[in-house]
Amino acid sequence: MEPRFGKHLSAAAAMVFLLCPAPAPGFDTGNRAEISQTGDMNDAAIRQTGNWNSALTVQVSPGNASVLSQAGERNSAIVRQEGAGGQRSAVTQQGNDNHADQFQTGLGNQASVVQSGNGNMAFQVQNGDRNAAAAQQTGNSNMISQTQTGSGLASTIVQNGNGITTIVIQ
Repeated sequence: MEPRFGKHLSAAAAMVFLLCPAPAPGFDTGNRAEISQTGDMNDAAIRQTGNWNSALTVQVSPGNASVLSQAGERNSAIVRQEGAGGQRSAVTQQGNDNHADQFQTGLGNQASVVQSGNGNMAFQVQNGDRNAAAAQQTGNSNMISQTQTGSGLASTIVQNGNGITTIVIQ
């Protein structure tokens, strides 16, 4: 049976567990963080402050890096990195009820999501090599969808306000 956290836990991921304080006795924050690594030389870190946040990083190919940071309540993030490897991913969530999905397959893709506010959603899909996607949401109830199929593509979306929907397909 494979260990719960894949082949190994990276030094950065191990530091997350050391840096995150334990909840006070009798107080359950309800946060959930899981890192699964089956490729070699992967690096993943998850930092959570607040309550009822969930984060999942799955790294299947070699040489990937992912950083997730959540501050607030009921935020969720999922990162999946596979393909030839060398993927880079970052998610920062500040506020409540935000959601981010990043799916990377190919070689050397870069994706980032920054969410400040409440009820924002961001979805990034990269199929190909050396693509770059950046999403920034400031406000409430915004939605971003970025899909990149090919190589050498770039997309940057900045949303400031409430109730904005942006979809980019490349």
